[in-house]
Amino acid sequence: MCGIAGMIDLSSAKRQAPRGAVQRMTDALLHRGPDEEGFLDQPGLHLGMRRLSIVGLADGQQPISNENKSVWTVFNGEFFDHLEVRQDLEARGHTFRTHTDTEIIPHLWEDHGPELWKHLRGQFAVCVWDSRSHEFVLGRDRAGIAPLYYTTQLIDGAPWLLFASEMKALFASGFVRAEANHAGLSHIFTFFAQPGPATVFKDIFQLLPGRYLHIKPGHADLTQRTYWEVNYPDQGHEDYGSIRIGAFPTRAWGFADYPFGSDFSGGDTWASTGAGYGLNTKAIRYTLRTLDVFDGDLVLEATYDRGNTNFKHNKPRFLE
Repeated sequence: MCGIAGMIDLSSAKRQAPRGAVQRMTDALLHRGPDEEGFLDQPGLHLGMRRLSIVGLADGQQPISNENKSVWTVFNGEFFDHLEVRQDLEARGHTFRTHTDTEIIPHLWEDHGPELWKHLRGQFAVCVWDSRSHEFVLGRDRAGIAPLYYTTQLIDGAPWLLFASEMKALFASGFVRAEANHAGLSHIFTFFAQPGPATVFKDIFQLLPGRYLHIKPGHADLTQRTYWEVNYPDQGHEDYGSIRIGAFPTRAWGFADYPFGSDFSGGDTWASTGAGYGLNTKAIRYTLRTLDVFDGDLVLEATYDRGNTNFKHNKPRFLE
């Protein structure tokens, strides 16, 4: 988990971002990225991020650019197939300087522009800035795992876009007021969720899953564009062949420069998922636990340790 934030001048004047605003925004995201911070301050924009180092520990500092530093990105999340994507990009002549999955983003933008989202597989909130064309995009993963919020504000008479991984970072900028949005509050009490794009705060919006913003300063269009959405076929027209079940997803998730583990809550999938980790990853150790919901007093625990799997039964501990 990391946190990203930034300010974009929506006019064509390329004003300097207000001093200290993005620093305050990233400070509010410290809990999301305690390892390090990074900034990009150019005329017309100021990007920032807080990083929790998982992939590319020594050289994955953000923001990250392409070879000639004309395309920049800040990113929260993880790309499950970044090694395969990197190999493909290298075969097409791109040069990589780091070992982090973040670096595939500016190169994909160079090759595909706003179509890069179709080539990203994972959970992510991404910001890309192209200094050559003065284009700016914000995108969110298909399932909406990584959060992303934005608002537009007049600052000294000029329109600015502010974005962040959490709404409280927007408030920390000093330019966004926390005013209730009654429609957003109604959504919470009606659906027990925040379907979006409206939120419980006035003039603050969430970028919906599978959507992106594409902005050219001076021609700002804040329409959320769709690059992916759930397809609900009519009964009798379901394509069950497109549903992939097996170990590949767990293999794709199993890339990290730290030892990692998994802890599953139960159900029929825990064994196959665990097998996927054991067969396809370099996990040092992980534990699978499941509770018999019909009995309530039996826990099956399987511990994997370098290929040795042992099963044992434990009585769960309940608090009185």
